[in-house]
Amino acid sequence: MAGVVAAAIVATCGRAAEAKVDYPVRPVAFTQVAIDDAFWGKRLATSRDVTIPACFKRCEETGRIDNFAIAGGMMEGFYRGARYNDSDLYKVIEGAAYQLSVNADLKLGGYLDDVIT
Repeated sequence: MAGVVAAAIVATCGRAAEAKVDYPVRPVAFTQVAIDDAFWGKRLATSRDVTIPACFKRCEETGRIDNFAIAGGMMEGFYRGARYNDSDLYKVIEGAAYQLSVNADLKLGGYLDDVIT
């Protein structure tokens, strides 16, 4: 019975892969997309100017950034917070990097360099 189930899964996976070959939609790199309308442009500016800096500030306040300095031997101390705190900082860095790849911002770029190094 297990052999029949395995064969069915393999056959189904093969068909799914074949179907995608002729799929009419192709992915586009986000750097090839320009958002310049009034609604989304303002949302991106708010993200760059308010949300991302606020998230970095919260990461500073909760010791998320210090945790990396401690782990790297650049600072004395012990890990603070929940074990998933590292991923929170990674996501803020990712958001900042996406913003910087489509909208240059010297202040945000400089801050991001400081966090990473």
